[in-house]
Amino acid sequence: MNATERDIPLDEGACWYYETPGKCLGPVPDEEIVRLIGTQRLPPGQRIWRPGLPCWVPVEQSEFRPHLGEAVGEALGAAGAFAADAPADSEADADDGGANNTLAWLLAFAPVMGVSLEGFVAYLVYRDPYLSQRAVQSGAFFFLTVAFNVLIAFVDERWLWRAGHDTAGFRGWVWLAPVYLYRRARQLGQNLGPLAAWVACLFVVLTL
Repeated sequence: MNATERDIPLDEGACWYYETPGKCLGPVPDEEIVRLIGTQRLPPGQRIWRPGLPCWVPVEQSEFRPHLGEAVGEALGAAGAFAADAPADSEADADDGGANNTLAWLLAFAPVMGVSLEGFVAYLVYRDPYLSQRAVQSGAFFFLTVAFNVLIAFVDERWLWRAGHDTAGFRGWVWLAPVYLYRRARQLGQNLGPLAAWVACLFVVLTL
């Protein structure tokens, strides 16, 4: 157990140094430390030190602690409230598998966005609205939609993997969006909303 983990006894006539934002002040006697605590100029969390101590310690971990009174109680109460809220937050994350679904929903609308991308590129190539539309309808630029779907799925899988999720069950399906979204949802314990949206968008594109 080090000095920051146990109460530090007071020595008579000890010369104390204390931290304030941006500087270190002292030496001061015990009475001055007590006075600073009483005026809330030395709240819990700020550190003090005197010759003979191996390192600086928070004031609440010395025997000045009784002088902190309600300040320590309030600090401990706030810490306890935060700890009590943490499990609830964790449970909320667990409800959706704890995974970020931003890219999954972007992939869900990729069929529609892919067609828009095809039209944009076709216009850049032909510089004619009619020829551009014909080229898109003939499927000349369909590879752009496929590439767009694959790119989003690939980035989503890498994002999940870096966040600590096991992506082995759907990593190899980034090239086929509907299968990727299905296996992703099943492995992460999520609903099939993005997959349903992807199918709906594909139906819309095919009926245009």
